[in-house]
Amino acid sequence: MNLVPSASVDGLIVVAMLPRAWHKRPHSLSANTIRHGVMMHRAMIMIRSFAFLLVFALLPIPSLATDSWQGKVVNVLDGTALDIAKPDGQIERIKLYAVIAPVPGNPLGDDARRRTTSWCYQWGDVAEVLPVYQEPTGQVVARVIVGQEDLAGVLAKACLASINMRTCRKRETVECVSWHAWELQCRDEQKGLWANKAQ
Repeated sequence: MNLVPSASVDGLIVVAMLPRAWHKRPHSLSANTIRHGVMMHRAMIMIRSFAFLLVFALLPIPSLATDSWQGKVVNVLDGTALDIAKPDGQIERIKLYAVIAPVPGNPLGDDARRRTTSWCYQWGDVAEVLPVYQEPTGQVVARVIVGQEDLAGVLAKACLASINMRTCRKRETVECVSWHAWELQCRDEQKGLWANKAQ
């Protein structure tokens, strides 16, 4: 018995357990076999995400930063860098936590910037900033919540960013599990940053 790619449905490769000899002659798969392969494929995505969740569940969960604040997005430099005005009018440059996205000038860099910009705009540019740490250069790295969604998840769902799971594990950030699940789906469906990667 071998695992053999047998059909493609909605961009997904369906794998069926078929006898080796059967592959040597023309054949076709039933709709039920293809449907089963698609379901197994999607189940694997859920299993990988659950594995990350299980690791985090065994670790103590730290509370969110107590110095969180609300401000207004005044400029989006790229998909993961924003200028946000504090209530006192001071402008703080924020780098999104655990997100890796292309910058303008690179493939899909402009798309990532537009996605962040449009999402903020539709919610009135109001953002909640949850600082995570500060880089040696003074750059503030934070989670940014807009419209009750973390911008990390917004970009990952749009297939325009990958999630730095090493950073997430180091800082025990449970929310990374759902962001990473979107990334895995994008990779498997070869969308956005992962389009045509197999070619």
